[in-house]
Parts: sequence; structure tokens; C-alpha cells
Amino acid sequence: MPDRVGVPPCGQADCRACSVRDWLLEAGARGLDSATLLDDDTPGNVHCEVTICDDGDCLCQSRLKLDITGATYRETGRRSEETPMCDFSVVAALPERNVAAAVELKLGAAAWPDSGEQLQHGLRVLHDAFSGVGAHSTPRAYLAVGKQREQLQEVLDAEGFRLNYGSHTVPVEVIDCGSCINISAA
Repeated sequence: MPDRVGVPPCGQADCRACSVRDWLLEAGARGLDSATLLDDDTPGNVHCEVTICDDGDCLCQSRLKLDITGATYRETGRRSEETPMCDFSVVAALPERNVAAAVELKLGAAAWPDSGEQLQHGLRVLHDAFSGVGAHSTPRAYLAVGKQREQLQEVLDAEGFRLNYGSHTVPVEVIDCGSCINISAA
């Protein structure tokens, strides 16, 4: 079980995770203080949430809301159109690597391939951000669902479904709402 929950950004000038965080905030993302991410756009009082934690070796971590209307990273060539976007990103600095995680939350069952498209655009934004600050990262894609987790994971695994992160491919990890994402395990 992970030891720490919600390691804050360190703010050091040479920290690549902090540089990516700043890049994303300037582009329109919203920073989050809480280690618990929840789908605040779902009507009603019931939400899907996940907690971001680590094994104690995370040096710096930022959690950001990416699904923000008007963010420049969502722009397309058309004035009134924006790309779909995953709900959140987590960027972290570990002793040996940086982590870039895209997270999409669905209270019920996930509509596929729509959720995959949202995660794909989130990974694109994270890749652009890390490339923009001259850093490499280990990508992760998480889809938290309230229903049919095992069935969706089986379908994705059987089809060999992967998302793109630059020239690398990333599997989608389907998790239950209420889960803990151990960012050190990425």
C-alpha cells in the first residue's frame, strides 16, 4: 500500500515536473491541491473518484484538471471547435524518471471509443508539455469506471488496444472508481 498521498509540487527551478505543470497552467489547465480527483461535472451527489498516491519515492507531483473549456491545448483549426480531453493529468518526478499520466473518470460504464479519444488527446497534451520543456517521461493512461471494468479491460487487452505517446504506445489501465493510483508504480 502506498505510503504518501498528495505529494505537492516542489517548485525547484530545475524540476521538469514543475516546468510541465507551469506550461500546462499557462495553457489553461487548473491546478489541484487535493490528491483525490473526482468527476465534478457529473450531475447529482454521486461521483467517481480516484486518489493519487505513491510508495514514498515521489519527489514532486502535480495534479491538474485538463478538461477546461478554452484551454489553448484543446484548440483545433476551427474557431468554435475544441478537441475532446481527459479529465485530469498527473505529472511527477521520481528519482529515475518523470511520469505523465492521463486520467478519465466515468461514474457508470465508459463509452468506447469516446473515452479512448479523450485519453489520447490528454496524452498528446502531456507529450507536448514534456517535449516543450526538453524532458522525457513514462506515460500512463487510466480509465476509472463505476461499472463493467473487467469486461472493458478484457476487450481492450484482446484487441491489443494502445494509445500513442509520441513514438511510443501506451495500454489503457481500466480501474474501479474509488481506486488508488500509485504514481510510483508507473
